Amino acid sequence: MSSPRPPYGRRPLAAGGPGGPPLRLGHLVPERRPVVIERPNPDWLALDEDDPRRAEIPEMLDVILSGYVFGDRCPGVVKAELASIEGAYHQALASTEADDGAGAAIFIAAWHTFLRESISALVPGLTAGEADVLASVPPGQDGPGTALLRYLGVWREQLEGDQTSDPEARGEADPSITEPSSPSLPPSTD
Repeated sequence: MSSPRPPYGRRPLAAGGPGGPPLRLGHLVPERRPVVIERPNPDWLALDEDDPRRAEIPEMLDVILSGYVFGDRCPGVVKAELASIEGAYHQALASTEADDGAGAAIFIAAWHTFLRESISALVPGLTAGEADVLASVPPGQDGPGTALLRYLGVWREQLEGDQTSDPEARGEADPSITEPSSPSLPPSTD
């Protein structure tokens, strides 16, 4: 009698199918970058205002969170959430075209919501207030929220005078996030 399961000694097919690239552990581990947030020190807040130790303890602390880098190794849940946020943003933009009276207010609210929710999705552990402060950037201007999204790979830097953001249209190769970078010079033997 034959078993419907394959024998235990068989190896599963490669990730890309027969002859495809093998699946490596690095492809499963999300790429993260450190994001430094300044938060109030709970020890300082717990002291009375006239306590002499208050001068010795720092009022603010740097907290290092890990933000997901948007790319091949970004978790699917985060990618799905970002796609949903972008869909809601485009829907709000479509409604501004239909509504003449409050179009500017709807656009600014949609932009702020898009930034805040994108930052919250990419940086777990960020409070709603911190995401709100980072997202308080007027449309078309740079600020801490837009810089953070560039740092995490959601937006790419646009070269001065370049109207296209597509690397292939500019004649450049688009480096894969999972592709290891090779040094331009051989290692020194000194």
